[in-house]
Amino acid sequence: MEDAEGESVSIWPNPVISYERDHVSTGGEEETEATLVVSQSLEISGRRGLRADAALQRGHASRFDGEATRRRTAVEARRRFWRVVHLQAQHEVTRAWLTRLEEANARVVKRERAGESSTYDALRVSREVRSSSAALARVGVEREVAWLRLLELTGQIEAPEGWPRASGSLLPSPLAPQRQESAKRPDIEAWTAREKAAQLELDASRRGWIPELDLSAGWRRVEDADDTGEGFTAGVGLSLPLFDHGQGDAAVARARAAQAQSMGELLVDDARRQRRPAETRARELTKLARRIREETERAARTLEATAEAAWLGGELEILEILDVHRGQRDDALAVLELEHAAREAREDLRAITLEETP
Repeated sequence: MEDAEGESVSIWPNPVISYERDHVSTGGEEETEATLVVSQSLEISGRRGLRADAALQRGHASRFDGEATRRRTAVEARRRFWRVVHLQAQHEVTRAWLTRLEEANARVVKRERAGESSTYDALRVSREVRSSSAALARVGVEREVAWLRLLELTGQIEAPEGWPRASGSLLPSPLAPQRQESAKRPDIEAWTAREKAAQLELDASRRGWIPELDLSAGWRRVEDADDTGEGFTAGVGLSLPLFDHGQGDAAVARARAAQAQSMGELLVDDARRQRRPAETRARELTKLARRIREETERAARTLEATAEAAWLGGELEILEILDVHRGQRDDALAVLELEHAAREAREDLRAITLEETP
């Protein structure tokens, strides 16, 4: 719209063609005058060019606003995508736990029939199976809802009918060192463009004391009872800016320039204050999640092998081996939560910087 406004402002006004015919009768004598005049207003102050440039800057501001909106939408889309990945991983961990429970349930039922396990053990394992089945179903529902929320922003995307439908490492890559000079956010660039536009409008209004020039030229024909004459006519007109010489427009332009400057400085200050803690949080959570995953996976392999050997050797009861596997499940879910928190911190940083790859 602003580009169209700029084009409209830069167009010269249309010339005006006028025709007049006067017929006068005095004392029995008649006289007829016919005049054809073309007039054109000429702006000699340069205000039209300045206002066209101001409209162009407002067009730039609109495009920057659109880019800022696009990037904010991209941040939200990434958040929803990683929510899907997180729930997929949760579903896999819960399903693996349920598979272990079902295997343990089959074992304890067999041992109960052989008189090697108590009915209490069988009931406890059966209860765990029912509870885990419900938990798996709940995570499945949340996963489906998260997928539908993702599609709200992306539209239909190619994906398998089954699961998994999204792939990617939930743990973000290490954060690159902060650059000394970072690109301005599009919304800050928008306010900078608005300030430039207001300054151009102010410059234009300050030229309100320069008068506008009207030029006219035409043809004139006079007829009376005795003779007929014709010739050319020309004229020059000036508008005298005695009362209105742009004071009102100047005041409005100054106010808009001050507002744009203040908003731009406010956004810059907010981004500068928020960026450092956001970077620290994203960096430290990523390091922590990476370390905890490595330690958890290493300890889980050792614990699982030891527990299985002890159970097969009769040193552990079924409920004790289930406690071992439950701890592994809880550790795996805790690691996923930490990785998702690190990913969320990275998207929080993107929301602050509005950079594609902070």
